Amino acid sequence: MTLSGRLVILHDGVLQQCGSPAEVYSNPHNMFVAGFIGSPPINFIDVEIVKKNGKIFLQKGDFKIGLPSARAKVLEKYTKSNRLVLGVRPQDIYDAVDLVHFQVDMKN
Repeated sequence: MTLSGRLVILHDGVLQQCGSPAEVYSNPHNMFVAGFIGSPPINFIDVEIVKKNGKIFLQKGDFKIGLPSARAKVLEKYTKSNRLVLGVRPQDIYDAVDLVHFQVDMKN
């Protein structure tokens, strides 16, 4: 992926997306492209959109994550269903406490 300037992703002979490696990785056009690009692969989680006390959450069983208001507005504007698929890349998961400790250590 790092050797090319542009990627073309095909599925069953149909063009799914064309763009730079960073663009295709960061903004996949569909679930096929998201699942195709990246290692380790992206995780897909079926979630329910839950509104509570004026805030929007994505929920799967006991797992619940709040959305920032800007993301919630986009979700409300473009989503007609109360269900969607959340894509999570393993490298984007971190412990916020560890991150704070890391940032403090970097300042000293």
